Amino acid sequence: MNAAIGLLVLGEQGRSFRSFVVATEARNIVCRTQQSIKEILEMMGNLQSGSQHASVALQEVVAPFRGYCLQIAIATTEQTEVSDDTYQHD
Repeated sequence: MNAAIGLLVLGEQGRSFRSFVVATEARNIVCRTQQSIKEILEMMGNLQSGSQHASVALQEVVAPFRGYCLQIAIATTEQTEVSDDTYQHD
């Protein structure tokens, strides 16, 4: 409060000082905003990279299971054919 009263007493010089303070604070806000944007972009890049790594890892896990499922399907078909042949010959 005392600073505000002091600025009023200073008149024109006070106005110039207020303008300087406002401009300085505006620059500070712009700098902090730019830094925040950089940090957000870095976080987004890290998230994107992490999700890509997770996707690759998941594909590496799923691929063998597809092969296992195919082998099970083939074995089941062959077992069914053998069972049918055995049943027909009895």
